[in-house]
Amino acid sequence: MNSPKQQNSSSVQAVIGNDDLLTEILFRLPARSVLKFKFVSMRWLSIISGSSFAIRHTHFNPHTISSLIFKVSYYLKRPPSFRYVSLDGKSLVNNSSDFLNFDPNNAGRSYVYNSCNGLLLCSKRRGYSFERSILTDYIFNPSTRQFAILPPRPGQGNHFNRIQLAFDPSKSPSYQVVCTHFFNSVIKIYVYSSDTKDWRLSANEENFDSLSVNFDKGVFWNRAIHWMSLMGNGFSFFLDKESFQTIPRPPLPENWHDQNFGYFGESGGNLHFIGLVAANQTNPDDFTSLDMSSDQSIVVYALEKGCSEWFVKYCLQMNAIVLAYPKKYCLQTNAIAMAHPGVIEYLTFSPFSEIVLSFIEGNSEAGPLLVMRIPGDILSYSFKGKTFKKILSLPPFDHASYCAFKHGETLSWSFVERDNETGPLLVMNIPDSPKQKKSSSVDAVIDNDDLLTGILVRLPAKSVLKFKLVCKKWLYIISHPSFAIHHTYLNPHTISALILKLSFLFNKPSSYQYVSLDGKSLVTVPSDFLRFDHKNPGSTFVSQSCNGLLLCSRRRWYSGERTESTDHYVFNPTTRQFAILPPPAGQGIHFNWIQLAFDPSKSPRYQVVCTHFLNSVLKIQVYSSETKDWKLCVNQENFDSLCVNFANCVVWNGALHWISPMGNGFSFLLDKECLQKIPRPPLPENWQVHNFRYFGESGGHLHFIGFQASNINPDDLSMGIISPYMSTDQSPDQSIVVYAMEGGCSKWFIKYSLHINAITMACPGMIEDPPVLPFSAKVSVKVLSFIDESDEKGPLMVLNIPGGIISYSFKDKTFNNIWSFAPFKHAICDAFNYTETLSWI
Repeated sequence: MNSPKQQNSSSVQAVIGNDDLLTEILFRLPARSVLKFKFVSMRWLSIISGSSFAIRHTHFNPHTISSLIFKVSYYLKRPPSFRYVSLDGKSLVNNSSDFLNFDPNNAGRSYVYNSCNGLLLCSKRRGYSFERSILTDYIFNPSTRQFAILPPRPGQGNHFNRIQLAFDPSKSPSYQVVCTHFFNSVIKIYVYSSDTKDWRLSANEENFDSLSVNFDKGVFWNRAIHWMSLMGNGFSFFLDKESFQTIPRPPLPENWHDQNFGYFGESGGNLHFIGLVAANQTNPDDFTSLDMSSDQSIVVYALEKGCSEWFVKYCLQMNAIVLAYPKKYCLQTNAIAMAHPGVIEYLTFSPFSEIVLSFIEGNSEAGPLLVMRIPGDILSYSFKGKTFKKILSLPPFDHASYCAFKHGETLSWSFVERDNETGPLLVMNIPDSPKQKKSSSVDAVIDNDDLLTGILVRLPAKSVLKFKLVCKKWLYIISHPSFAIHHTYLNPHTISALILKLSFLFNKPSSYQYVSLDGKSLVTVPSDFLRFDHKNPGSTFVSQSCNGLLLCSRRRWYSGERTESTDHYVFNPTTRQFAILPPPAGQGIHFNWIQLAFDPSKSPRYQVVCTHFLNSVLKIQVYSSETKDWKLCVNQENFDSLCVNFANCVVWNGALHWISPMGNGFSFLLDKECLQKIPRPPLPENWQVHNFRYFGESGGHLHFIGFQASNINPDDLSMGIISPYMSTDQSPDQSIVVYAMEGGCSKWFIKYSLHINAITMACPGMIEDPPVLPFSAKVSVKVLSFIDESDEKGPLMVLNIPGGIISYSFKDKTFNNIWSFAPFKHAICDAFNYTETLSWI
């Protein structure tokens, strides 16, 4: 093998000359960085400027809130000013004229109505008289400086029109604008589509009860526009169904007043309603971690998809703000003023809705963030770290009104509509041509370590490893431990392939293969796969996979006898790194089971759990990669094992879970070092041991899969996806039913179902074995894996049938042949989920 120095020239040429590789790199970068690369060359400009590139870049870069746009309004000062501020407290843009001066043909005053997944709904008004002014509405992308001019609102001269933007790039690159007209108890909803370029009347209802909602504060979430009043009443308009639906009211206290309202919005896949609640009006069970001695708390109510009911998700005591900022914070709460005399200074008298500016969940290392305004500062509070951070300093005695719009960078396209002669024009604020900037831009990319690191940490792990050969500088950057941690954080765990363990009769040891989920075999040579420790020539076996790492064991065989000990390894097949584990206590006893626990989103460290159960005595030892030692955590006598299989363990939600084929099980919580029972799935009364097929986790859920009679109550499957064969064939055949459990281990529910007839019709060759008839289909099907992640194919069930391995997509209701090992139809096959990771061992 050549050294990195010898590989330098050819590797650089491979990167520069390969358009596909270059595109793969570019659409994994942040939008702002991609726009800078337009200046590198005309070729790079051509790649980045394509509409398909923008769509694919949006797909690979899920919407994350990186900054806030503050609208600052002063009394008798018009128009308001705007400020870009990143969530880490660094001001990005501080000049309103530069920010909203995107249309050189319209010098009117600019306004921002709302933001939605990176796009802004704006307007420009020309003329000082409100009645005679000309209003022009825009869709504006502040990242690309592109904009689209909307046609006039329906009933433009009427002042009771309110507009909201609806844009979800994960579903479609097109956007919609909703115009709401409510007057004299008559509501009309008009919808503008970027596909049709026209307004359309979608709803027209008389005697409509508006529930006193504020139509200016609509929130787009779950393919609907939602409005709520200060008292918690509200309704939704669903864009697909073009119908209204009432929103359930949050569980507010009886003495709730409209002044208690603070915020209404969406983030992290949930709808949020925030208000100020007295501590003695709140159920203590909802705030087990709080000190209930304080008089007031900021409570975050959340509504998940389905709009079933609200629940209390977060809570922040007002005392925490007062203690963090004793000389600045004030609020119209007499109880706090009396409890802290001489500490609170009454500098302002603001309603609570002007104090809570935003709530952001699901996209930051700091965890959920609550953005608030206090006298002199705008700050954020992390519910994860329980810390405050100043975002923006305000002028002293600043009595301006502040409104915050969430912003995330996106390359989503929008066009300026002129007329039929000129056609659509793409507006970009580019000061100089690419040719003028080329030389300095190339040098900036090559010489800037931070920019280079920002590119590399967003590439797939296998691509990053290839770039180690480019030069010593790249090798040094990629080989640093902090790079691996940052790369793992920016590249969430996704299952890209399966590691198959194939065992044939009289064939020892087992063979292994990498097989991608799209049916392309990646590695077919088992000796290269597990031959990582050259000092130990024994046979290596894979016992478990966990978020990219494998737990392996190696035994040395002498005349069929096993040696005194077995070596256990933690192995990263992507980087080929491994670590040898020290033997736990009682290594020579045959009743030890070893499991790996690794969650890179929580910590770069991993743990290994050794379970010993004999004569009703349970012992659990835990090895930490940080301490490099074993610790006895559980030693319990007269323990009821519930007939679980200790070898079949699932790591999920910070715990190890065991379950029996009859659905009984328990968990070991790693943090608390204690045992806890798992609720039993709602299995039918005639459930048998042989009905069980699979136990695992994916997509944030625990899954229990088995065969069940097809004549089950259809209402039980209302949350799942049912094969069309199930409704037409009510024979006593079986269905594969997927039970799921959400975080918290509260209860199971039926999520998906697949009729066995669908499998036999797609793969008729599986029932050609007379010895196992008449139940050949049921006996011959083995569930290898269930992958429930938010990718293009949707939830996948991987099945082992005679002669091969197939997958079934519950989203598309289609089968896909992953791998065929005919003519060895009766091979014993096990599967381990695989994902690429650079995590250090």
